Amino acid sequence: MGDDDRQLVGQTGTIVGFGLNEHDELTGMLQKAELTVVDVYACLDNDREAYGRVLTRNMYCAGGRANVSGCNGDSGGGMFFDRNGTWYIRGIISFIAMRPNAMLCDSSKYTVFTDVRGYSGWIMESILGSSAIKRPWYQTPCKGKTVPKDGTCNVAHLFDFNFLLVGNVDKIVRVAWNGEYNIAVSATSVVQGLDHDCAEGHFYWSNPYTNQILSAKYDGTDQKVFSEENMKGSDDLAVDWISRRLYWVDKTKKTINVASLENPNVRTVLIYENLYPWTIAVDPLRSKLYWANWFDGEKIEWSNLDGTERQTLLSFPQILYDRSIKVSTATGELCYVDPRKMQIECIDPFNKQIRTIASNLTLPDRFALTDDLIYWTNLRS
Repeated sequence: MGDDDRQLVGQTGTIVGFGLNEHDELTGMLQKAELTVVDVYACLDNDREAYGRVLTRNMYCAGGRANVSGCNGDSGGGMFFDRNGTWYIRGIISFIAMRPNAMLCDSSKYTVFTDVRGYSGWIMESILGSSAIKRPWYQTPCKGKTVPKDGTCNVAHLFDFNFLLVGNVDKIVRVAWNGEYNIAVSATSVVQGLDHDCAEGHFYWSNPYTNQILSAKYDGTDQKVFSEENMKGSDDLAVDWISRRLYWVDKTKKTINVASLENPNVRTVLIYENLYPWTIAVDPLRSKLYWANWFDGEKIEWSNLDGTERQTLLSFPQILYDRSIKVSTATGELCYVDPRKMQIECIDPFNKQIRTIASNLTLPDRFALTDDLIYWTNLRS
């Protein structure tokens, strides 16, 4: 059971439907009931024979007061949770235990729900349809650099993958996920921001000593200066590989800036008011921008990619010290290192649920995410 499952246990949600009422009758009136999520083991202990054959890792159980449950006619309905005045669906009624020798629901037992979160990638793909690039784990490799009209291939697999790019004191190193090899792909005096463009097989980094943002191919060749005009305070940066833009923070000017990857001279200052930016991340799939802002206290803010609809996502005491942030492509969450808590946490920006994915760390600093693993640097070692 993961951290998110444990957070769900004990929460109360609402189901609605036109199923049988307490008198086993169809009334034609929409009914609702409140159910509380229980631990999967409590569900199995309630009736191992009934639940043992249907429960999977993408399901959960919930129950209410005596004789309150989903019933015949409710299957396929949702379980909704109120988060700060907004209702979110989390479960779909999938199984209802039956009474002995009758095809009627046993309302003394738990209702089983399919956990929508386990299918968020497929849901996002279905919602976006052919008008957007689909989520990468459902894609086959593209055969060329042009994404087809239906947008269903994985541009990342056009190039080498399964490695990390790590900024060291005097170089950038390419490290295999399995640890079999380390290759220095660029020599540099210092590295601040570092991100990659999976659509073109390049990576970008900022060097505040030379006042430059630079780029190179994954193997270190074709190294060039992306921009060096007024880059004195450049620090962290983030690549939008769909819209073909580079975002970076300037701590000296206290601005967030954006430039075209195809033409660095096409640039603008995106955000400048009430700002002391530190680190930045972009979610190309959902067209959102995130940054840590130390102006008037620690917080993480977010906006659309054009800087509109700026909002505070996290602030003290939820976060004590936001050192590094990344978007999880697998879940859509924003994850962040909090060295004072000595842990890495993730927040769903839409329902605001927070979960801890790594704890009891020793001086964590920067980190990277894959669909399955977390990598972080330890300042002590």
